[in-house]
Amino acid sequence: MYHISDTQIDFILNDISARGVEMESLQQNLLDHICCIIENKLEDNGDFEAFYRQTITTFYKEHLWEIEEETIRLLIFKNYYTMKKTMIYSGAATTALLLFGIFFKFMHWPGASAMLVLGIFIACFIFLPLAFTLRIKEKQNTRDKVVIGIGIFSSILLSLHVLFKVQHWPFANVLGIISLIILMALFLPAYFFSGIRQEETKINTIISSVLMVIGCGLILILMRSPYNVRSQNIRYTAHFLRNEYLIDGMLKKAIAMNDTSAALSMAQQKQSAIFTVCKSLKQDILEGVCGVSQFDASFESKEDLITDGSIKDVFENNARVEEKLKQLAQLMDEYQSFRKDAALPIDSKKILDLKDDRANNALATLSQIQMMLLQK
Repeated sequence: MYHISDTQIDFILNDISARGVEMESLQQNLLDHICCIIENKLEDNGDFEAFYRQTITTFYKEHLWEIEEETIRLLIFKNYYTMKKTMIYSGAATTALLLFGIFFKFMHWPGASAMLVLGIFIACFIFLPLAFTLRIKEKQNTRDKVVIGIGIFSSILLSLHVLFKVQHWPFANVLGIISLIILMALFLPAYFFSGIRQEETKINTIISSVLMVIGCGLILILMRSPYNVRSQNIRYTAHFLRNEYLIDGMLKKAIAMNDTSAALSMAQQKQSAIFTVCKSLKQDILEGVCGVSQFDASFESKEDLITDGSIKDVFENNARVEEKLKQLAQLMDEYQSFRKDAALPIDSKKILDLKDDRANNALATLSQIQMMLLQK
């Protein structure tokens, strides 16, 4: 068994300190471990320095001071490994939910929206925050921490933009534009100039930066500009207004040609009830989406226009409006049973799904019902 001298112990301790380990308790622990290994494995006439050099390399991957960093991290950040596992599991869950959600959406299977919402929620509020927390603990440079923070924040906003876009929620484009501005104007320059200064990361930084620019460009191609959005909304409103003019003209003609027979009188009563509810629902939708109940010829000069946004909030926030929709379905059932030869453009059971539709489609459907009734 090899016996270490005091001189050799001082040599080991000085070398540990020279390799960047400053914590006194850690120095003593490393010294004890190394001395035990040398005494147990080195022969009596063995080369102490050569064996020590070989032994010390088994304690680190690149530098010995990495042990001190890991020790400090564990002392200060006791839940490091738990958070790391949670980050990995949440990342895997996000990936699986998004892949299955996209597949289900393409196949028009139920559950697609739930998986997409849950996947993006986990990414935004579990995976990305944990990734940020863990990364800043690994970085010593304040500049690197700021770059990581900006990148994670823009990623969260971009994920929320996709979620709002898929669900047809308001402010989707605003979130997308803000996230892209942060990504392109703040994160990308900071990341590029930080990484390009180091020779070992120069090529990867250039490639990653090019890929980010391409990705942002593709997103901008898919995103409608404010001008295009307004132009589209003007077309939706113009189409709705044309339908209203047609309905008014058809209504005046139907009144002039009104038949007074008993059978047609009963049918006309049911038609009138459906017509009235449709008109009232259209006004409710317009007030909920546009803030106005009707449009005139000068609508293009106004900011309140018909959009392709969801009208779910109009019905969820107003029980009276939802009751009208149920009343419309009931009246359509009664009318269809009375006039079996007069098919309406939408089934009465499907009319209840109107509350999940977009504003322009819902208004067009109600107008089509009114037109069909006026032709009977």
